[in-house]
Formats: sequence, C-alpha cells, structure tokens
Amino acid sequence: MNVFHRRAVAAGAALLVVGGLGAATARAQQGAFEFYNGFDPAKPTIVAVHGWFGSIDYNSTFGRSPSFNQRANVVGWEWNAVFFTNMTARARQSGRQLAQELALFIIDVAPGYEQPIQLIGHSLGTHVVLAAGAELRDLGRNDPGFAAYQADQITLVDTGFNDEIPAAIANVENDYLVPLKLDNYFSIPSAGGTGQAYAGRLANVRIPLSHTDMWSYYFETLDQQTAGRVHPGATYGVVGPYRNENYGAVGAYLVTGQATPLDLSDDVYPLVN
Repeated sequence: MNVFHRRAVAAGAALLVVGGLGAATARAQQGAFEFYNGFDPAKPTIVAVHGWFGSIDYNSTFGRSPSFNQRANVVGWEWNAVFFTNMTARARQSGRQLAQELALFIIDVAPGYEQPIQLIGHSLGTHVVLAAGAELRDLGRNDPGFAAYQADQITLVDTGFNDEIPAAIANVENDYLVPLKLDNYFSIPSAGGTGQAYAGRLANVRIPLSHTDMWSYYFETLDQQTAGRVHPGATYGVVGPYRNENYGAVGAYLVTGQATPLDLSDDVYPLVN
C-alpha cells in the first residue's frame, strides 16, 4: 500500500489559496490517498471515498473487481470521518482537501495526464466527492493545465442527508470546466438503507441491498460491462466471479428516464443481465 502525502511544492501554496482554504484549515481534516496498484499515467483513475465512521477496505471495495484493478489506477481516500457534529461541513472540508491533494499530485507526477478521473463516494462520502469536484473546478479557473486533474465522473452510492445533496450537485455542475457525468445508486426502504430518492435526474438506480452492502456491490459491477445500451426501467443483476457468492439474486432497477453512465464514451450501465 503506497500512501501519498502532499509534497511542499511551490504550486501547492497557490492551489490552497484558490480554494479559499489556508494550509492549517486544509490539514485540520486529516486525509490521505492510498494507492493500491501504483499510478500509471496511461490508465484512468478511480478515487473511492468511504462514509461516516468508515474506512477504505480493499477487500470490500476494489478487491471485488480484480480485472478492473488491471485497467485503472485504484485509489482510496482515507479521511477522518469519526465525529458526531457538523457532518456535512466536515465532509465538504475533506473533499476540498482531496481536490487540492489530487491536483498537486497530478501536477507533480503526471502534468500532461489525459485519462478520465472518477470520484466515487459512499454515504457521507458523497458529500466529500461533490465538494472535491467543485473544488477541482475552482482550482482550474486560472490554470491552463486544468483538464489534467478535473473529475470526469462523480458517482454517489447511497447518499445520506439528501436534503443537502441537490444544492451540492447544483454547485458542482455550475459552469464545470470539462464534460462531467454524475450517477447515483440508492437502496430501497425495504433493504434498510437510506431509502430516500431525492428528486432529479440522479435518482437513477435502486438496489435492494443494505446501506453497507451497496458499497461492495458497486465495485463488483466494475468488472462486467454491457455489450450495448441498457434501457431505463430494466432490471439487471451481478454476473461474473461473484454471481453465486453474495449478490447473485440481487437486481438493480434502473429508474425510468434516468441514466447511469459507466464511462465518458457512452451512456452504458455497469450492470449486466
């Protein structure tokens, strides 16, 4: 496990100021990247963010999609999510730090990076990735090389505190600098998850799993892709090496009229019949 800590480079100070955070504020909410398979500038990058009182556990996340590990840089954002007050404010603070760390890393290691970057958050971590997306946009306002570190896709998995999510989504989409895709997976009430589908085009995939199982389920879907478009309203389940292990009987219902893109080339769903 290779943990990347911010290096004190000259560009760093400027980036911290752009986001409206001083260095002391940015460090107040601890967070660090965990690189599970190194970093290859020729591969796309996915950064996964855990939720409240959680942690990035490889076995229940990226370990569920072994071939995907060969196709992308898989990175976890380990942040201090153990607190009882100001949940969303603290999560957003961590998201801004994530963005600053990611931008500095790309500028330092792969300044000409041209592969897609996906941010995926679970539960309270959805606030982290939305704040990170908005911060990356703001960092790029006056940077001619902004495209190298912008998030191309933001995925929300069973977000909580849904009354604040629409505002966060509107913020991240406001005059975004590159084409951005957003998608959302949420558990239905009978599964014991958050069970809340907020209004708008992101309420797009309902899955009969618990709040915590949803997180592992998403990573299992990464190894299997559809051959073509999946029509909203259809029901799909997990295939591949995990179909008989935990989630073989689970179906994901694609909400009519909504879309869940997998990559930047087409609106393809990461769920296979």
